[in-house]
Amino acid sequence: MRDANTLGQFRTMYAAATTQPEACAAFHRQGADRLVGELAAYLRAAHAAGMLRVPQPRVAADLFLAVFLGDGHLRGLLRLDLPTPREDKAQLREAVRVFMAAYGPPG
Repeated sequence: MRDANTLGQFRTMYAAATTQPEACAAFHRQGADRLVGELAAYLRAAHAAGMLRVPQPRVAADLFLAVFLGDGHLRGLLRLDLPTPREDKAQLREAVRVFMAAYGPPG
């Protein structure tokens, strides 16, 4: 998500949002919506197997991805300094910790 080409695609689509709604809808469907859906499917299966407590898998998937992307993604879109790999790792570790506190194994 923080690759220069990916960020460039996001910038282009944001700029085209008022004039190219169909292209933006396709971009969303093929990108973010697909990613959230795939993570939700995994979380749904983990919930069904009793490994996690995720009553709303799509909401949980969206929250997890939003927590990880956050400010670092916005900085990339604005061509500001990106988080370092160490900062990314710390952010991901904290996102997993918070996620597991909310959705961890039952009982």
